Amino acid sequence: MTRLTRRIIFYIAIFLFLSVGYVAVLYAQGYKYDFEEGEFLKTGAFYLKSNTSAEVYVDGEFAGKTSFLTSSFSQDRLLPGQYTVQVKKDGYSTWQKNIGVDEGMVTDFPRVMILPIDGEDANDLIVEIETLFLPLVTPIPSPIKKSPQPTPMIIKSGDYQMLNKTLIDARIEDQPKILATNVLGFSLSEDKSKIVWWDDRQVWLMHLKDQDYQPYMKTGERDLVLRLNKTIKNAAWFRDSDHVVLDMGSVASGSTVKHEYQIVEIDRRGGQNVIKI
Repeated sequence: MTRLTRRIIFYIAIFLFLSVGYVAVLYAQGYKYDFEEGEFLKTGAFYLKSNTSAEVYVDGEFAGKTSFLTSSFSQDRLLPGQYTVQVKKDGYSTWQKNIGVDEGMVTDFPRVMILPIDGEDANDLIVEIETLFLPLVTPIPSPIKKSPQPTPMIIKSGDYQMLNKTLIDARIEDQPKILATNVLGFSLSEDKSKIVWWDDRQVWLMHLKDQDYQPYMKTGERDLVLRLNKTIKNAAWFRDSDHVVLDMGSVASGSTVKHEYQIVEIDRRGGQNVIKI
């Protein structure tokens, strides 16, 4: 072997060493080569936490199961872009989102909900929902009295009240604030962090506190939760402050008449999941 050959081999070895080392450093720092873009890009991740154990699919491929103890799942080292993520369990509804992953960021979905749609568990779910809409107090009939002026209907919950279809924030007693008009009903979340109200076809939401998890929301921000082509009879918060159950009334199903409920997630990032019961 000549001196020139040894020198060429030496330089090639140095080049390979530096190249592999460079790639290894980039990989260790969370970079990945994007063949479509032709460059190294900082990877991202997503995290989700479900209300029950389930399987997770990414772009149609099985990616793993939620953890046994926390029912959570995460996938990292993803190139920036959109990923279709599904959370599935036999006999349950499917949760699906088009999750956007950004460089060096974790996209978080901490309140994933899937619910039973078959079997005894589904029947128990219907009972749970129906209980939410039972009146707390049975009204006592009283003699009808004629009055020259009708008494305005006032519904109160905490510092909020509805007066003749007008939703009012009464936290400042001498300066009440009108939040919405033409309102058929409203509901304050148990932790008093959010309030929803509805007319016959739409459900609206307002944040009463800063939200400290994704999507981050500020106090006072509003959002249209859902618009429907049929009348909403009633609504209530379901299990947490991130899902609302809608009473859609009775619907015909073949020769039988059933009551329809819809459980709606208020997080609309990447699509909105609506579970029909």
